[in-house]
Amino acid sequence: MKTGDGKEQVVPEEKPGAPVGDATATEAMEGPEAREHMIGVLRSQLQAAARLAEERRERLLYLQAEFDNYRKHFEREREMVIALAEEGLIRELLGTVDDLERLLKSRSDAADNGGLRLVFRNFMKTLEKHGLRRIEALGKRFDPHYHEVLMTEKSDLEEGTILEELQPGYMLKMKVLRPAKVKIAEPCTVIDSTIKTTSGE
Repeated sequence: MKTGDGKEQVVPEEKPGAPVGDATATEAMEGPEAREHMIGVLRSQLQAAARLAEERRERLLYLQAEFDNYRKHFEREREMVIALAEEGLIRELLGTVDDLERLLKSRSDAADNGGLRLVFRNFMKTLEKHGLRRIEALGKRFDPHYHEVLMTEKSDLEEGTILEELQPGYMLKMKVLRPAKVKIAEPCTVIDSTIKTTSGE
């Protein structure tokens, strides 16, 4: 077919059963399959994303647990270092405690002893705040965990009763810092009793 200017115009062929330029029929046939395919792709992507999210969540939980363990370990080590430093310092101060006690005993009649006692009491309160406490000894039953025997003496008291505290012992919290050095009772024999009776007559 020629146009007015002499050029030929190509007329597209018409396909039977489908109007020219009408894509609705094609979309109607291909649309459901395309949608199903797209839904399948999206579902796969969603599952992959869910797996990735779960893996990252588990990794995050693992890292969090690892960090908590590290933090607890660090706290334990820090507390241990502080405890050891505190123990070393208080152990050295026990010599000063002994010196002050001996000084107080030797100056029991001095007029200015009250001030010294106050200083000593405040000093001990400070140490007690850090966990120091004196081990009970006099009149108690000998316990090798808390007492160290330096002397024995025959006595009518039960064997192992502490008769005298030769040097005070101290605990730091739950640990024995220094055992109390003591003199304990040992039982009298029949001969000892006879000698005592004879001496009494």
